[in-house]
Order: sequence, then structure tokens, then C-alpha cells
Amino acid sequence: MSDIRIVEKPDWVTWEAVRACLLAAHDANRGQGIVMAHHQWSAEKMRDSLREGGVLFVALDGEKLVGTAGLGRVTPRFWYETGKCGNICFDSVLPDYAGQGVFRQLDAARERYAREQGYEILLFDTHARNLHRQRIARKAGYRLARYFRAYSRDHFNVVLVKWLKDCPYSAAGVRVRFWLAKGLTRLQYRRDGAVRGSRTSRFCKNVNVKYFRYYYDV
Repeated sequence: MSDIRIVEKPDWVTWEAVRACLLAAHDANRGQGIVMAHHQWSAEKMRDSLREGGVLFVALDGEKLVGTAGLGRVTPRFWYETGKCGNICFDSVLPDYAGQGVFRQLDAARERYAREQGYEILLFDTHARNLHRQRIARKAGYRLARYFRAYSRDHFNVVLVKWLKDCPYSAAGVRVRFWLAKGLTRLQYRRDGAVRGSRTSRFCKNVNVKYFRYYYDV
């Protein structure tokens, strides 16, 4: 592997270059229909999203930008967002540098920074079909916490969470909340856009859907 440097984004690395890196890195995903909203943002919107307490780490091969990893602040809203929460975002590694440990270095630098800044939770969401990204995250200690419909009727995302301190929930409890949220979401929003069948309609009518939506964040 080349001599890769991991640093906080210097001023000479433009946000246009960051956006180009993201688009190039995720070209294969887009070909499979896995499209992430953050990667479609303008350079200005990316910059502004990290302006308040955010940070972007970059991987440089000489003066060439080859990877990125961002961290933004999250205002707690859901059951798993306990304490100071950080949203990991803008992850990318150029295809020519994939499989060389570049992302592991970026992710390690980001997590060290998060711990130094007192973050208690790191989280992100990704397309439910983006299994490669989910496998990487789960190996790094992230857990599936939420399943929800995003952007359109047949677009589903998952949220993965890593507690940097002691997790206040049992592993089984986290799994149960995730699978219940997924089950109810799939019942409410059919992939093919068809009207609910009679059995589904009766189920949604008879259970306390409002309670489930609040408790499991569907």
C-alpha cells in the first residue's frame, strides 16, 4: 500500500473534491440501485452539514484525495440515542485503493476523535441492501437498531449503532426492537405498492400501531 496519510481535512482539499471522491467510490453501489442521499448532496450542503461541531477526516496519497470519513453531531430523538451522539457520514475510498486498509485507518481516526470529544454513541444509516457496508460495521462493533422507509415507498434503510461506553440495553433487547420495527414497517409499506391485504389490514387495525411506532421508531 502507498504511504497514506490520515488527517483532518486541510483547507486546500475542496468540498468539490470530497464530493467527487464520494461519487467515484460509490459508483458500483449506484449500479446496483443502492443510492445514498448524502452522496447526492452538493458540495456546499456537505460543508454546511459539518459546520456545527462536525469533522471530516481524509486519506491522502501525496496530494491526491483517496478517501473520506465524516462525523456530525446528532440531536437525540430515538430510543437508541442515549447521551452525546455522533453521525458517521461521507465514507468513501476510491476503487483503486479499496481493500488496502484505508477505510480502517479513517474509521479508527474518527473513533479516536469521537472518544476524545466525549461522544457516547456513533451511528449511521444505509440502504437495507447495502450488506457489504453492514458487514464492515458489525465487525467493528455496530448493531442493527432500526429499520425504516426512506425517500420512496420501496426504499428501506437500516440504522447501525455503536455504543462507545456501556450499552444500556441487552444484545437480545436491541435485536428484538430491530426485528419488530422491520416487521411492522414491511407490513405497512408493501414493496410493490399494492393495497394491503385483508389480513394485514386486520392486523394493523387490531394492534396498537401508534404504540409500536413510538416504541420501536418505525
